[in-house]
Amino acid sequence: MVTLKKDESVVIIGLGSALVINELTDAVSKSLNQEERLFALDMHELKFIDSSGLGGLVAQFKQVNVQGGKLVLYGLTPFVQKLVEMTKLNRVLTIASDEVEAKFLLSK
Repeated sequence: MVTLKKDESVVIIGLGSALVINELTDAVSKSLNQEERLFALDMHELKFIDSSGLGGLVAQFKQVNVQGGKLVLYGLTPFVQKLVEMTKLNRVLTIASDEVEAKFLLSK
């Protein structure tokens, strides 16, 4: 289940233990429609992600960028971190270790 909270100018989206890409897409789209442009995806609870989930993350990253925004992932579990590195998505996606670093990267 996706959760949303606003912290200053950053929309923090919690992904929970399982990524439901439709919920993530809806949350990002609604926030973009409300003129939000800075997103931090909290992945610390996410235990598993497959290729369709990775594709969904890339799609959201692109959607936010096209709208002039920024998206940062943070709190990747060891499994997710390894998968992101194996697929070389760490070269495409912006990844932070925690919420503080994510906000710093979004402020640049």
